[in-house]
Amino acid sequence: MTIKVHSFETNEEFMARVEEMRGRHRLAFEMSLEEQRAIKAGDRYVRIEEDGFPIFGIVQVPADSDDQVLLEMNPEVRLVRAFSQGCPEGEFGTENVGIMIPISEDIFIECLENGWEPTASLQDVVDTFWEKMETTMGDWS
Repeated sequence: MTIKVHSFETNEEFMARVEEMRGRHRLAFEMSLEEQRAIKAGDRYVRIEEDGFPIFGIVQVPADSDDQVLLEMNPEVRLVRAFSQGCPEGEFGTENVGIMIPISEDIFIECLENGWEPTASLQDVVDTFWEKMETTMGDWS
């Protein structure tokens, strides 16, 4: 796994990068499908990294008022507990709905029991999702 580290010479450079990332998050949200925007606490999802590495997750309920404010200010964000082969016990964080593919609890459990390896059932869901995305959005690669 590769971790990208960014360093900045000035606070202005840092803030420009933050704004760039916010813009990308908003664009991903605007391009997302209705079923992605409807993802709510308790729902399961998978996110596929560029190298094909799957990250699974469960959307969490806001723990406190700070979490609630974060969600109100960023409608494209969900609080999550994410799982993968690299972090099988899960870690808490945030995800943009524009990169989340909704999956059923059954498929989530199937992948958990398979050591967070993708299964044929998951692949069917992912393929169907991408077909719908391409039909809805056109070829935007």
